[in-house]
Amino acid sequence: MKKMNANGKRALIAALASVMVLCLGVGSAFAYYNSVTQEKTNVFSPAENIRAKLIEPNWNPQEGLKLVPGKTVPKDPMVVNTCEIDEYVAMRLTFIGADTDPLSDTDLRKLLNLLEITWNGQWSADQATITLSGSGEALTVAQPLLFYYQDILLSGQTSGPVFSSIRCHDENDGLAESELRWLQGVKIENGVIVPDLDGIGYCSIKVEGAAVQAHGFANAAAAESELRSLFPAYEGRA
Repeated sequence: MKKMNANGKRALIAALASVMVLCLGVGSAFAYYNSVTQEKTNVFSPAENIRAKLIEPNWNPQEGLKLVPGKTVPKDPMVVNTCEIDEYVAMRLTFIGADTDPLSDTDLRKLLNLLEITWNGQWSADQATITLSGSGEALTVAQPLLFYYQDILLSGQTSGPVFSSIRCHDENDGLAESELRWLQGVKIENGVIVPDLDGIGYCSIKVEGAAVQAHGFANAAAAESELRSLFPAYEGRA
């Protein structure tokens, strides 16, 4: 395999690119909660002549306000190859809590067990085994979630989304009142609803990306190590 170097063949790093924010309100003891997704600038920083950008063509901010239990909201981060060179690409997802720190792996597993995220099989997961929505099996997952696109991204081509929608469980899925309160970040003390610092209350998804020139790699799997090395060191919680 031809060794890649920094002379226009390596990659790019994407800064904060896409954020989903759960704004969890309170009302009744079993109140539904809202979700607001804020979209940041979806731009990858170029490394010489390797360029790409992140888009979400089916995302509607107004739909984010309707992510109540049982509601499915489209959200579809994709990569566009904006240069003349074919690429292999990767995305890294980190779930951030209300205190701006990454969620612990325990909280992340609990959160993902209460959501259905439609992961796309065109992306393979590294550092995580993710149970597909609806299986009811336990999750084995650790922050951050790193995904590799399994096809060459040709010049001008857009990848499939790493995931295409998010749905929160409801009572029909067995969502318990205690789980809803945990999502809302509240608890009841002496009959009064008060903040629960051990709950979620707010969650954002930090999306980062990397790309590398496809030439010189036999396939997508051969490019994974190079792509992984391009992401900045992860500073998270155990």
